[in-house]
Amino acid sequence: MVEFGYGLVPAARGKGLATEAVKLALERARDCGATVATADTAQDNDASQRVLVRNGFTETGRRDSLIFYQRALAAR
Repeated sequence: MVEFGYGLVPAARGKGLATEAVKLALERARDCGATVATADTAQDNDASQRVLVRNGFTETGRRDSLIFYQRALAAR
């Protein structure tokens, strides 16, 4: 299992960098043997939620101000 966390400086936001970085990190994690990826984000962080959904994560729960996500990583 691998857990994702990321952030971008304001000048780099809105350019697809986080989406691409998560995509590449998922590929690398899978290549290293991970079978599940998890992440969480603040409920008010719509941009981060979109990044995760675009990369195949699904919501698995909410607690306090966080939304939790998970995604299976298929073997190559």
